[in-house]
Amino acid sequence: MTNGVEKVRVGIAGLGRSGWGIHANALANVNDQFNVVAVCDPDAQRQEEAVDRFDCMAYSAIDELVADNAVEVVVVATPSQLHVSDATKAMRAGKHVIVEKPMAPSLAGVDEMIAVAKATGQLLTVNQNYRYHADFLKVCEVIDSGVLGRIVQIRMTGNSFRRRWDWQTLKEYGGGDLNNKGAHPIDWAIHFFDDPNPDIYCHM
Repeated sequence: MTNGVEKVRVGIAGLGRSGWGIHANALANVNDQFNVVAVCDPDAQRQEEAVDRFDCMAYSAIDELVADNAVEVVVVATPSQLHVSDATKAMRAGKHVIVEKPMAPSLAGVDEMIAVAKATGQLLTVNQNYRYHADFLKVCEVIDSGVLGRIVQIRMTGNSFRRRWDWQTLKEYGGGDLNNKGAHPIDWAIHFFDDPNPDIYCHM
């Protein structure tokens, strides 16, 4: 309890680059509001690090995590091809879900997750951490001011060079730069237009 308000009890599924490097760090910075009570990962060393940091329960499988009654919200940060299975298991177990992007490797998977959320009454959201970047917030401020008038076209360009050899680069695991990075500019464009169905063109 903090100032009479009970902390949200969180379980993190997957302790890789996103689960550990993004979500665990973010939750540690707001520990007056959130409490990491459980984690799951097949790597025993990562489990130990999480227990040392959060004094939480550690599991090897998602089924064990979602069966933990202390968990209210599950952060699904497992490999992309597991998102649908892991998120739906969590929601059917009565947990709210924050899922890393890409939400699912296919539209059918997204539809399944949404259907389970509606059927169970659990909250389902995708982590869109780029919405808090200073450049995005500044553009929103300028558009909202009305100084630009009606927005009819948005062009975003990204130029960077990174060489990666991890699983996220492999198509069979729902990888590739379009799935992993494309979610951010599309999300931005939808917000800039204030239109859930804008026309989008991409050249790669």
